[in-house]
Amino acid sequence: MSVNEESNNNKPRTRLGKKTGNWISELKCGTWNIRTLYKPGATVELVGEIERYKMKCVALQEVRLEDAGTTKVSQTTIMNGRSERGHKLGTGFAVHESVIHMIKEFKDVNPRISTLTLKDKNLHIVLINVHAPTEDKDEEKKEEFYNALEEVFDSTVGNIKIVLGDLNAKIGKEKIYHNVAGAHSLHEHSNDNGSRIANFALGKGLIIKSTMFPRKDIFKYTWISPDGRHKNQIDHVLINNRFRNSITNVRTLRGADADSDHLLVGIWIRVKFKKQYRRKLNTIDRYDIEKLEEVNIQKDYNRRICETLKGQQITNTNDVNDVWIKIRNAVQQTAKITLGTKKNRKKPWFNKICEDAVQRRKIAREEWLKDIYSEERTADFSRRREEPHNIIRCEKRKYIQNIVKDAEQDFRLNRTRDMYKRVKDIKGDFKKKELFLKDDDGLLITAEKEMAEKWREYLTNY
Repeated sequence: MSVNEESNNNKPRTRLGKKTGNWISELKCGTWNIRTLYKPGATVELVGEIERYKMKCVALQEVRLEDAGTTKVSQTTIMNGRSERGHKLGTGFAVHESVIHMIKEFKDVNPRISTLTLKDKNLHIVLINVHAPTEDKDEEKKEEFYNALEEVFDSTVGNIKIVLGDLNAKIGKEKIYHNVAGAHSLHEHSNDNGSRIANFALGKGLIIKSTMFPRKDIFKYTWISPDGRHKNQIDHVLINNRFRNSITNVRTLRGADADSDHLLVGIWIRVKFKKQYRRKLNTIDRYDIEKLEEVNIQKDYNRRICETLKGQQITNTNDVNDVWIKIRNAVQQTAKITLGTKKNRKKPWFNKICEDAVQRRKIAREEWLKDIYSEERTADFSRRREEPHNIIRCEKRKYIQNIVKDAEQDFRLNRTRDMYKRVKDIKGDFKKKELFLKDDDGLLITAEKEMAEKWREYLTNY
């Protein structure tokens, strides 16, 4: 290899080629310490905020779910690792369905570290999601964490390696760190965690991109104390020096609210991935027949279907198939207008009352962020912050109580099938449905064709 070729390999990679409709030219990612998903309604709130900001992949910290697994809500799949005993720590990723086919591997290393590998024909991106010990933890725990991080970083294979998450690190503006962290950090001086992550970046050829963009301070800090008087920039993003220009923007998105003291950090990554077009399947509409229990809707349905059947002029034809098609169309048209289609909701108890409570909290939070020193706004935000949690728990409890009452009614009327179905829906000892398969090497299979082929191979052999 010539000297010129070797020097070119060490330069930042900036050229991406032509943009076409078949390629994703920018990946909007993020990192967010969400405090917990182990409470009613937390997952629904989180997914709503991520999809509102059109995030494709978000690294999550403090998930606090006991077992590792995958959960799909709306258009987002949450892949989480295990937590420590007592629902502590835990990391994971929220991945949009438009990029789910890119996943090569999700690895749960320990409750503080997990990795996600995104693949394409010639490009592999490794996202290393971390949650570092706080500044006041003892040296032994910090050394253990950074040793594990170093081992994971060295063992993962990928063109682009990105370390992101809650590093609990204040990175200062010391000249010694200018080459690795720039001069636009929120803080003047580094703390111990800040020095550790800066030294780690220097040793591994990384750049701390979260402190390199000139911004107003309101778009730099990622953590706010409960009283609003202390703000720190402790969530960071690091990337290989060669691909430093691949990250075009990093900033906090203050409007995102998941009842956490951390803010969502948006990361714009310039990459080139092939889009996947999913084939549209023929589906059968499921009508919301439970509405027929209301007398007014029953009368409206009867009136409409009679009018539709009269308009079809069924008595004027002797063809049985023609009569059947006309009756079927009449029933379907009337049901669609009167009843509407039934929507499968992941958490049916998260109703309009819960949504309104969450919206009131968001409005109070936005007003508080405008003037955090106002005692009136602080008190109002504190009150509104507790309100959704209590309302969501109450609505979930009422939903379960209604199911139990219906199950008791089914038992009295000897409808055992319906009774067992209701009990099965609410019982606690269930196993999460896994959305993906693994190949012989333990890597995830996310593409539909590859999963179908794996099932064919399994059923053929066994």
